[in-house]
Amino acid sequence: MSLVKTNSRKTDLDYIEAILQCGSFSGGADLLLISQSAISQHIAKVEKRLGAQLFCRNIKPVKLTEDGKFFVDIERKIRSLKCQRDQYFEDLKGLKKGKIRIGSNPCRTATILAKTLRDFMNQYPGVVIDLVEVESKDIGELLREGSVDFCLTLSSRIRHTMESRVVSRERVFLAVPASCSKATLGGRPSKPSDNTPKTHFLEFKNEPFVLVNHGMKFNELYFSLCQKYGVEPKVILQSESINIVHDVVSHGLGCSLVPEELAYCTCTAECRPYYFDLSEELPENPVVVAWSKERYLSKASQIFINNLIKDTKDYSGCTSCSN
Repeated sequence: MSLVKTNSRKTDLDYIEAILQCGSFSGGADLLLISQSAISQHIAKVEKRLGAQLFCRNIKPVKLTEDGKFFVDIERKIRSLKCQRDQYFEDLKGLKKGKIRIGSNPCRTATILAKTLRDFMNQYPGVVIDLVEVESKDIGELLREGSVDFCLTLSSRIRHTMESRVVSRERVFLAVPASCSKATLGGRPSKPSDNTPKTHFLEFKNEPFVLVNHGMKFNELYFSLCQKYGVEPKVILQSESINIVHDVVSHGLGCSLVPEELAYCTCTAECRPYYFDLSEELPENPVVVAWSKERYLSKASQIFINNLIKDTKDYSGCTSCSN
């Protein structure tokens, strides 16, 4: 997610978020296309004005102090309120202008959002769409802090402060490298309607696995299967990113559990795993479009969400969005 603002004046929060994203003042400066001395001087001026230190500078990556956390939390709320204000008055003008900020991850953007994005942009060319693409575990936080208007995430991540509608049901696939002796029994689907062979987890119990980190959905699913069948886990590598996990499998280092969307959005890759459907052992994960109950949802956002629900064929339980 890039924080660079090319056509607007940078705020104190822009400087701070750039530093936090990169973990250092030098990295933040590179991200904002300024010198390290410029970013250091700006933060020093903010700290002098507040009479408090915002960063713990003696650790790597740099972290916010308690005062810094308080300042950032308030600044994000102010930014969110200003955005809601601007959206409200843009709505009074119709949909000739405006902005939508959507939280997603690259695969869901490609497989779920693509058609709705294209049609909406053609119908409302004056509305700017800002896609904020991050790992799934971070998307709910973006919504909480007001950095996005709505997002695509798993239903398991919905909180009581959020409203949501189901737009897809995501199967769990077992991704197997081509070097595995059983790989060619699987499939290489390019769309959901393609037939992906089913298998049993125990067929691959002796294979090494590559996983996302502890606390993430597909890590929990793997260990739940190991516990269910009394299998000793064989984890050789873990990563923050499901996309990196998938790339590692593609290069033959192990098997993994992945969302089916990864199979479709990498279908043109030269080095590609084979896939098995594990839906007989693991439940489908409902993917939802979610927004905050506590913030104003613009007319443009409402229309986009309703179009998205329609495009995904109104899964059971879906109803339209309205404020």
